[in-house]
Amino acid sequence: MHELCFYTENPQELLKWALQSRAQENPLELLRQQVRERMVKEAATSNQQLSRSLVTSGNRTSSVAEPPVKHSRHSTPERPIKRQSKANVAGLKPLAPVKKRPMPVEAFWAPANAGEAPPHIEPKHWRELVEDSAIHPDIAARNFRSLQHDMVEQSHEAWEYLFYSDKLERSNTGRLTSGTLNRYAHIEAGGWWSSAGVDPRSFQSLQIGQKPDQKLWGSFKPNQPREDTEKPGKNIKYEHPLKTELSIFLLDVPDKIANRIYEQAKVNPSKSDLASGFWYCAWKHNLPITITEGAKKAASLLSQGHAAIGLPGIYAGYRSKDEQGYQIKPHLHEELAVFATQSREIRFAFDYETKPKTQRNIEIAISRTGRLLENEGAKVSVVSLPGPHKGVDDLIKAQGPLAYERLEREALRLKEWREKNKVQRSVLEFPGKSSVEERKAQLKAKFSNQHSTNLQPKSQEQAKDFNPGQLQSPDGTNSRDSSHASGHPYR
Repeated sequence: MHELCFYTENPQELLKWALQSRAQENPLELLRQQVRERMVKEAATSNQQLSRSLVTSGNRTSSVAEPPVKHSRHSTPERPIKRQSKANVAGLKPLAPVKKRPMPVEAFWAPANAGEAPPHIEPKHWRELVEDSAIHPDIAARNFRSLQHDMVEQSHEAWEYLFYSDKLERSNTGRLTSGTLNRYAHIEAGGWWSSAGVDPRSFQSLQIGQKPDQKLWGSFKPNQPREDTEKPGKNIKYEHPLKTELSIFLLDVPDKIANRIYEQAKVNPSKSDLASGFWYCAWKHNLPITITEGAKKAASLLSQGHAAIGLPGIYAGYRSKDEQGYQIKPHLHEELAVFATQSREIRFAFDYETKPKTQRNIEIAISRTGRLLENEGAKVSVVSLPGPHKGVDDLIKAQGPLAYERLEREALRLKEWREKNKVQRSVLEFPGKSSVEERKAQLKAKFSNQHSTNLQPKSQEQAKDFNPGQLQSPDGTNSRDSSHASGHPYR
């Protein structure tokens, strides 16, 4: 075997040409093989040393009985014991496949016409929830309401729901500042509100039959959204209580639907567990969890028998900054961490996106949140929506509930999903090498298009006096000497 060394003043350029070369496969594969062989040798050496130390110390160790583990009604599932196995050392541990459930013959619930709206929800909001987002009427009625003008208080209800924080700036009279009032004047046009439900951090301290704490936090969708000042031309679709920490959506589930979810999960909560509510039972009995974005999508999945948690944003599952905005060690959102238990199946079902930047953000959010969940012993997988329907509620509405069930059973483990995305990005970033003739044709076509664009008169008046021999750029210089390239996207 011979070593080949390259000396260059620009290693990045050399690496770029190496990646684009057809000859990249042989040296890269050789390098991979050398790394694999080195890892296997190191693992074998480590295991031999571990075996010798165990044999040597086996006769000297005393057998002390471990104290029994006390189990209580409120005990959480045991946390994983992090030991480094032989397979982990060698980097060869096979991925545990996603547990496949039999494909249902019929839907958990078949979406139908919305019917008559309850008194606390306006008809247009009711149709949006039940018909457009395929939400079961009982779930919609329990978790959503239309906010309107309060005749007694002589103000709109949205002000009470969104501006309760004691961190808000107020005048001496206790009123909100004029800047805040003007910025949020659009909420006077109304909209619908969704409560975030129970606080799972209270599960551990519940007494028998006690109800969990309810959160004030929630989400408001205004009828007339305001424009995002950071992204001109784009509206802010949802409003959350100002100057408060983001929470997660654990929507209220009717007993009829909850009992069917328990039955399909083959769990049998006690009467005292049932008295503490659906999410307490889901936590205690380690039910599979689906993480999606927003209250509507969570409600749509709950309507199909999936214990779905809604995040207010794709990055809301973990924290990497403190209240002052300083970087800290990433950790799970405190409420989501309650469900990060040993061997729990957790699936992500985020939106389908076509923009590369948004796709990358989704991948980063799922990867970071998923790794934190796996560190606690959860088994994480990802459901990929094929499009063109954006969210799970859109998919269920357009193709029926069984369409999602098929995708859910094709979910990939987090590592497999990330590897698949990595391969797809490499194909897009490093396309196959073109031949010399193909590159010449591409350059010729590009030059021809730019030249024809420069020669094109902008109006009929200009066409009369148009002389290709006297082309000038906007600054008066000859076009051949001008640095203003026509068609440049940043000019």
